[in-house]
Amino acid sequence: MTFKNIYAGLRGRLRFYKHHSSYELMWGRVYFSQYGEDVFLLEYFQGQQNGFYVDVGAYHPVMYSNTYSLYRGGWRGINIEPDPVKRALFQKFRPQDRTLSLAISDTEGTATFAMGEELSGIVDDNYFHQVHLGTMQRIQVQTKPLRDVLDQHIRPIGRCLDVLSVDCEGHDEVVLGSNNWDKYRPLIVLCEAFDTSGAHRLEVLLTQQSYRRIATCGPTLIFEDLLDRPNRPRPYH
Repeated sequence: MTFKNIYAGLRGRLRFYKHHSSYELMWGRVYFSQYGEDVFLLEYFQGQQNGFYVDVGAYHPVMYSNTYSLYRGGWRGINIEPDPVKRALFQKFRPQDRTLSLAISDTEGTATFAMGEELSGIVDDNYFHQVHLGTMQRIQVQTKPLRDVLDQHIRPIGRCLDVLSVDCEGHDEVVLGSNNWDKYRPLIVLCEAFDTSGAHRLEVLLTQQSYRRIATCGPTLIFEDLLDRPNRPRPYH
């Protein structure tokens, strides 16, 4: 992290404190995800420990992370992030996780990956941030279907998957389509859509796999598995 990033973070924190009273700060809640997705997850799982997640397009170990609060609570999982600099941050700040430097797609091979902080993603027709490509560094990254990655790295094979978080800047539908839903059924799936058409396609895809949408946090759609399973928490509402 550069001095510029640290300085900007401190300025933002001081600005936050300036505009909130000590009474407000006493009752405030901390969240790390971009739209409060981790608050939803903590409420849904009600303090469950030893959970397991897979975070595709994980981006950063702390900033905008849907899974960092779970990690702090004792959960462990697999982070998938093609940016090699970000992988080093995961290894430093989340050493109990497994972090893979590759991208998820529908085939095994290589793809062009644009690195632009939270705008990073595979460059194809679905990429959300085409307008910013001229200012972004591009690298070639390895790609694999999600089912192959989980076959290789989830041990034992039958281990329960509690949360699948996908944030791939327009590639979420491809990522979810590359999973083996008969073998790997997360209880909760988070994915991202920035228009109604994309949200509809994701909902159709997951409805066909017996999921239902139970919440929305900004552009993040949150789905729950409808099939019977022993690890489902009691209703939180």
